[in-house]
Amino acid sequence: DPSNGIISVYVKDCIAYEMDTEVSLMYSEDIGGTADALKFDMAEGILRISDLKTGERKASIAQVVLYAALWCLINRVDPMSIGYDLRIYGHTSQRLASGFEKEDEELVCEKVNDAAVHIKYVQSVIDEISSEGLI
Repeated sequence: DPSNGIISVYVKDCIAYEMDTEVSLMYSEDIGGTADALKFDMAEGILRISDLKTGERKASIAQVVLYAALWCLINRVDPMSIGYDLRIYGHTSQRLASGFEKEDEELVCEKVNDAAVHIKYVQSVIDEISSEGLI
């Protein structure tokens, strides 16, 4: 079974980076998620987030970008001030790392920052609708 190899690599990486598992990232009552594995390495200034996909459904790196944005918002960290190692483990593994590597000529920190801006905007819309008693 090919997923056993993927799971093995995922577990080894989580142990090597001393990552916490099933990390709740609730920005608000309305917006949040749970990262499979997460660790902020203060010495290196790198946020590591890993997500394991064992099903056949196509995974998107956008999920871990959103988790990174949520973590930054919750911890009041400027998304442009840290590095990232964001990984999806699955049938088609994906990785984004910031600092020296680029993805589509756009730095990972900019993607995380953009996601954080969008999350704050969506929350402001929810708050406005809620204050008007529409939800």
